[in-house]
Amino acid sequence: MHKHKKIKEFLSIFLILTVFTLSMRVNSYFSTKTSYYKSYNPKTQSIIPGTYLNYGVGSLIFDLDPHQAWDSASIRIIDQVCEGLFAYNLSDPELSIIPVLAENMGSWSPDGKTFTVPLKQGVTFHDGSAFTADDVKWSFDRLNNLINAQYVQISSLYEPLAEEYPETPLLINETIVDNQYQVTFKLNYPFMSFIPLLCFSGSYILPSDAGYPYNDLLNTTTDILIGTGPYQYIQNNLLDGFEIKYGTDPLVIDTDGDGYGDGVEILSGSNPLDANDYPGSQNGDDTTTDDTATDDTATDDTATDDTATDDTATDDTATDDTQSSPFDNIPGYSQGILIGISFIAIMIIYIKKRR
Repeated sequence: MHKHKKIKEFLSIFLILTVFTLSMRVNSYFSTKTSYYKSYNPKTQSIIPGTYLNYGVGSLIFDLDPHQAWDSASIRIIDQVCEGLFAYNLSDPELSIIPVLAENMGSWSPDGKTFTVPLKQGVTFHDGSAFTADDVKWSFDRLNNLINAQYVQISSLYEPLAEEYPETPLLINETIVDNQYQVTFKLNYPFMSFIPLLCFSGSYILPSDAGYPYNDLLNTTTDILIGTGPYQYIQNNLLDGFEIKYGTDPLVIDTDGDGYGDGVEILSGSNPLDANDYPGSQNGDDTTTDDTATDDTATDDTATDDTATDDTATDDTATDDTQSSPFDNIPGYSQGILIGISFIAIMIIYIKKRR
């Protein structure tokens, strides 16, 4: 009888330790999941309309033109200023696609080569002009034109099946204005990832009457980017510090008079004080960094009229106010070791008492 009592005590203690350890593991799991989902909750309360955003960046902007930009630093800025017809919903862990400048998700023809998109009404660009179907057509016509002229580095994205369709490599054959607020895309071949492609910054819409070059790219150092996004691009001071380093005047576009702006020369690696050293010359380095644009790009989905300056600034660290469990940092294998040690300790105590 005494023996059975000891066994029951042993089993009771082991069961309590097991339940306790499992509860720590479950608590850790749900605490982690709660923290994960809370991180996607936009804190709109902290956004004050009409204020400036000083946004710290890790590197310079190489391309201000959405139809050319490929590096993450450039796209990160463009994402705040411009918008496309569709976008990934960054508030959704599944990253679902939602309409932005489009009124809805559009409709396809049975052959998968015609895509019709109704557009939102009442949207304006930062210069005050109204967003219409003409802007959509102009933007995609310009993109195709720059791709044909071999001006842009993102061309392969818009020629996804060029090897299968060498006669018509471009994906978009024509962008048709159905009416003021509806466009239709005529594709050269079916492409199931067309809507995701319209989420990319290369598919962002520029105003057709802003005087932007149709046959050339925007000048990163002198042009002002205009879009429909939450932030307005008002000035570019990123190169001022580098110009001071070279001894050039940030208020003078071309110090050495070689026809290339100081900012362009600095970005390309040539000397802005030497007229014989310019992008493409024997002395010029003419190299740029081509960072791959990734889905770690943070975009601001909150539609506000805040104004952003493109200055290099310190980046405040966002803190997560989620209260974590004291056991969250205990990995699963450590908990298994704890169970084993507890079991051995109980067995030792039990054997000693039997003796």
